[in-house]
Amino acid sequence: MYLKLLIITLIFIFNTSVAQIHSNFKIQELNLTDTSIEEYSILINQLKDKQIIAIGEASHGTQEFYITKSSIVRHLIQQERFRTLAFEMDEKIAEKINNYISGKSEEISSTLKNYGLYNSEELYNLLLWIKQFNNSQIENSHKISILGFDNEEYWSNPFTRDSLMSQNLINKINKNKTIVWSHNSHLVKTNTWDITNSGVKSTGNYLSNHFKDDYYVIALDTYSGSLNTIENGLIESFDFNLNKKLLPVNYMNYILIYNNNENPLEYNLTNLSSNLEGNPQIFPTIIGLDFDALIFIKETTASKILK
Repeated sequence: MYLKLLIITLIFIFNTSVAQIHSNFKIQELNLTDTSIEEYSILINQLKDKQIIAIGEASHGTQEFYITKSSIVRHLIQQERFRTLAFEMDEKIAEKINNYISGKSEEISSTLKNYGLYNSEELYNLLLWIKQFNNSQIENSHKISILGFDNEEYWSNPFTRDSLMSQNLINKINKNKTIVWSHNSHLVKTNTWDITNSGVKSTGNYLSNHFKDDYYVIALDTYSGSLNTIENGLIESFDFNLNKKLLPVNYMNYILIYNNNENPLEYNLTNLSSNLEGNPQIFPTIIGLDFDALIFIKETTASKILK
């Protein structure tokens, strides 16, 4: 009798939890075999009137993240008239990429091959698509430009890097509708990632303060699989498996949208470093305060290296 009562209680708690998530958030299952924009319909409806849309990732060098982000980027370019794509990337590298998509140079693969985890077939395919899109546009104002808001000079001091990146990006954006491509850790709207209590703010914190409600953040997260990292200057694939509590959602892969209610949701966001230094980290965040939408892909794989 006691066991039966315990099971009933646990079922009630689980169902209440799910009901609470569904009342405060919109959830849509994500089919990874279908890359059409219809798979992101509940998310797309949130993006129409934003000026800055930041798309994060729990790790660089993850195939599913690159493919998912590319699908959203293509939609924003085609349907929402976003004309700037800003990468967490050294400015000089981004300038070479911009020359490629603008038709000023014919080759970009060697640049990507020599730039760490951006050595990716998935990213190359997106850049090729953008180049073809630009070729189809008659008016220069309709063409896409790519910029970098990072700089190698920033890397020596992690306490000032985000501040410098944010100011660099704000200066370059002007009033353009811009997509920002970066790691989750640089995009969150609060100082959640300041685990040392050193007063460090993320780039997203500065952007949120500057652009207010025009800044929208999508975080991409995972639970297990493989990823590419940089080890001794070479790209290597590593397997990982996290031990963290998942949200009570009955989908392997899904999109969760904050519904502007009064109850944001606590969530442990994965942090996978570009250099595999110890076990993956987990950071407590709040969906609705730190970011606006979550795309969760339970099992991910390493991105494909350019040949």
